[in-house]
This record gives sequence, structure tokens and C-alpha cells, in this order.
Amino acid sequence: MLTLNTGIYVISGSFSTSGNGGVRVVPNGEVLLYFACSNYPTRCKTSGTPATFSATGNNGVTLTPMSSGVYAGVAIFFDPDSTGTIDWGKGGTLTVGGSVYAPSGVLTMHGGNGAAEVDGRLILGSLNIDNSAQPGFIRPIGGGLYCTVHDDSVSGTPSGSTTSYPGHVVFEIACGGGSGIIDFNYGN
Repeated sequence: MLTLNTGIYVISGSFSTSGNGGVRVVPNGEVLLYFACSNYPTRCKTSGTPATFSATGNNGVTLTPMSSGVYAGVAIFFDPDSTGTIDWGKGGTLTVGGSVYAPSGVLTMHGGNGAAEVDGRLILGSLNIDNSAQPGFIRPIGGGLYCTVHDDSVSGTPSGSTTSYPGHVVFEIACGGGSGIIDFNYGN
């Protein structure tokens, strides 16, 4: 059993809990698993092999997200350009107490005797669910059955500069809990 203290953990390779191992957070602890690429701290869009996360086998994984700061409410965060994979299931039990952010990543939920529960949003590039998988979403998104997501181009000029840089922003509103920025990038 791997016990994580409160903090942000950057993974630039493979993180696997297959077999009989498991992961838990210290009591009252809060973590963020940040999945980068092999060339970290450089962003994945430049180069590098995407990190992967596998929680399969006879194990239990429980993650409690940060309650404050930039990553509040997010338990698993992939570099926005990472095509990294997430594999859940095949006998393991995974409880994520927050959102999973992998806008270019692929999440595959497998069947078996395990279960995966997410108490937050799944922001994914692709979702694959085996026909025997039983995913659970603990907390429905409030304010109805959907959020309104806006995706738009923007431009920004740094303080003291006359050069404007193109950018991109994705944000959500009407989700029952206010609004929030999902992704924001500008410049190189």
C-alpha cells in the first residue's frame, strides 16, 4: 500500500497500481496527481512521451483532491496536450474525490469485480467503457442535466508590452455550482 502525504505529485512516466497494491492519502490529506510527459517541465505539445495511469488488479485507490488553490477540486490532472491513457477496473476499486482533467487523454473503464467512482467532472478527450464496467458518478452535476460550455479564441497583451498574443479559452457556466475556467492558453 502506497500512502501519499498532502501535496502535488508530478508523474512523467507510468503510474500503476496493478496486482494487490493500492494507494491512499493520509487522513485529512489532499493530493493532486499531475501527469506530464517524459520531457517535463516542457509542455506535451512540444515533444515527449505522455505519462499513463493504471489502477487495475485487486487493489484500492482513494484520492482526495486539494480543497483550495489553483487545482481545488481536481484529483487527477493531465497536461492539456497529453494523449496519455487512464485504465481503471479489472477488479480494482477506485474512488476519486474530485474531478479528472485529461482533455486530450483517453479513459478506459474495464469490467470485473471492481468499481470506479468519481465525485466530480470527467473532462476527457475520449471515454471507453467496457460492456461489463459499472462506473459510478457520486455527485450529479447540479443545475439540470448539462453545463453550458463556451470554447472561444482570445488574445492577450502582457503588461508593459505592445505585442498581442493569440489564445484559446474554454469555460463552463450554469453547472449548479457557479462557473469556472476549464482551460486557458495563450502565447507559444
